Amino acid sequence: KELLLSLDKQAKQIGAKLIIRGLKNNNFKETFSYTKSMNEKGLVIDIDPKAFDEFEVTQVPAFVINQGEQYDKLVGNVSIAYALSEFANQGDLRGAAREYLRRLENENK
Repeated sequence: KELLLSLDKQAKQIGAKLIIRGLKNNNFKETFSYTKSMNEKGLVIDIDPKAFDEFEVTQVPAFVINQGEQYDKLVGNVSIAYALSEFANQGDLRGAAREYLRRLENENK
């Protein structure tokens, strides 16, 4: 729960989305109740199983930055800032990653 709350906060700061593959126990009401229990405002989560296929996500958490068909991906229990730093240093989409990092840093000042 703490990881999801932290990721939700960081994602909101830069305009990113948290995406899940499907519903908790295949039940929308149960999924909504679970996310609502973490935070009185609830988490902002999209349900998009196609994204998991498109970006070849087989483990979570996974961080993806994409532009069109090009994307960078990092898998592991890290912060969004760490993932963006890795993308900015080694990824194909360095410029976009640097822009997101700048936004995150500005939000945290």
